[in-house]
Amino acid sequence: MAKILIVDDEPDITSALGRYFERAGHDVLRAATGTEGVALAASERPAVMLLDLHLPDISGFEVLDRTREHRPVVIVITGHGDIPLAVQAMQGGAEGFLTKPVELAHLGAVVERALEKAQLRELTRAAGARTG
Repeated sequence: MAKILIVDDEPDITSALGRYFERAGHDVLRAATGTEGVALAASERPAVMLLDLHLPDISGFEVLDRTREHRPVVIVITGHGDIPLAVQAMQGGAEGFLTKPVELAHLGAVVERALEKAQLRELTRAAGARTG
């Protein structure tokens, strides 16, 4: 299955989400800081990144910016959500925005759509490389 990177400083969140996606057959990577998340995105190239905006070292917006070249599909999951923040996250490159607490079945459906998008993005990139 796919690699999913969870970047959140709340151990209960990363543990619950990690177990959920591991049971679904995915490879799960976990990062408790933005810096660690950026490094894992660069080295592991996850298809999807679940990202909290409020991290102890750098903001989730900085993580979004610094991982753009690695092309994960980013879904923001935050406990401090409002419409302006959601708009800012989407403008920064996030594909989705959910507020905590998040229902796992709903998140699972959102991640499956994100994985489809990541797969299409990769196929498009590969086709462009062959023709270019």
